[in-house]
Amino acid sequence: HIIVFDGGKVVEEGRHEELVAKKGKYYALQHLQLQTEEKEKKAQEESEKKGTVHTEQPTQSSTTKVDQDYQVSVKVDNGSSAPKKVTQPEALAQQASSTNVIYRLMAYSKADVPLIIVGTFAALVHGMVQPMIAPILANVLTVLAFPQAPDFSKKSGLYSGLFLVLAFVAFLSYSIQQALFNIVAERLSRKVRAEVFRKYVRMPIGWFDEPLHAPGALGSKLSTDATLLNTLTSSVFGVYTQGLSSAITGLVISFIGNWKIALIGIGISPFQIISGKIRASVAQRLTKSTDDAFQESIVFASEAVNNMRTVASFAREDKLFDNYVKKLDGPLEASLREAHKSGAAYSAGQFINFGVNGLMFYISAVFMKNDGLGFKDMMMAVMGIMMGCMAIGNALQFAPDVGSAKSAAINVFHILDTKPAIDIDDVNQTVRNPIKGDIEFRNVWFKYPSREKQIFKGLNLKLKASQKVAFVGPSGCGKST
Repeated sequence: HIIVFDGGKVVEEGRHEELVAKKGKYYALQHLQLQTEEKEKKAQEESEKKGTVHTEQPTQSSTTKVDQDYQVSVKVDNGSSAPKKVTQPEALAQQASSTNVIYRLMAYSKADVPLIIVGTFAALVHGMVQPMIAPILANVLTVLAFPQAPDFSKKSGLYSGLFLVLAFVAFLSYSIQQALFNIVAERLSRKVRAEVFRKYVRMPIGWFDEPLHAPGALGSKLSTDATLLNTLTSSVFGVYTQGLSSAITGLVISFIGNWKIALIGIGISPFQIISGKIRASVAQRLTKSTDDAFQESIVFASEAVNNMRTVASFAREDKLFDNYVKKLDGPLEASLREAHKSGAAYSAGQFINFGVNGLMFYISAVFMKNDGLGFKDMMMAVMGIMMGCMAIGNALQFAPDVGSAKSAAINVFHILDTKPAIDIDDVNQTVRNPIKGDIEFRNVWFKYPSREKQIFKGLNLKLKASQKVAFVGPSGCGKST
């Protein structure tokens, strides 16, 4: 049974002999095909007589004439039109708080809770190592100030040995932390990738025609977003735990050294934290702006690769490359704008850090002169606060990764929470009767969401169960759809 399409409608149907006898659209298509085959056959015979091989030269025109009613055209974007912005809705970023995102991610790792607990304990121990340098260093400097003391060799050897103990504890705790968090992260990303891909294969066809759901963009979510979630679990969570442990330990050591300097350090340390936060915020904004800008070029490159045969047929590779380069201009401009801000924020942060350190030592010198503060206690108080602030600063360096991972998690959960228009897993679906297999399209109008052309215009079609059907028609008439 042959069904002939034209203009989004069924214009003829029947068996081959019947349609040829009608001399309608089917006859015209078949007649054109036979003429083409006859021309090719004659050209081949002439070439064989002359002892040459006939080769068709590619046409330079982007439109191939078929007959009076049919033509196939390929439109190549010249890049001059305004780029279509391909970004997630802004409201998407507000759908989930950081706490909800973390809780939902941790739900994927319920089986790995023992590993998370042990890894967190190792991170806490590792975070205590850096501030513990303060009392040891203070004692070492005090010992080195009096090389003629009778116990000089004994004490210098003791404190040197304590440094070695700290190195061993740092090596062991960090190894355990990284190993366990990496295991949890790999299992999490594997589960997330599997869930997202399972969602892909259950989405309706129209969903994939949206620009945001192009093959390149969807593939990027499987690779890039899952990797960001991996980084959140394997690196960032451990570093934040270390930072908290280091801050508390450094604060305790500082109070043991001198409570006045400790209070002053607490008062001015927010400047260092704020500077780190500003740097992280600028870096996160840079990452987000470039990701959004590159999304369009990713979609364009994916479509170009998928349709490379068509591009090569019309020898438009150079034009395609020029268009792709134009689409990279936006990300370049965004990067240049944000790079200056990022550089200024980083230099300001360095100025604040060194300024705070200088102020701390100046205040300590005043206390040593006027209040009789000892050198060892001063070093413990100052170094304790400094080590705690350094740990917090190191943790804040990963804030852009946290922001990127949160955005990735929101994107992933947005896909997972999207309810398909046709959900085969919905327990409340209305189709309950056994399906015989007959198919009927009744007055169907259809066009793809991202295209203006109307594919079907009142399509009416009946297919019987077990019936072999052939769709016939010119290119673009809706056969594949």
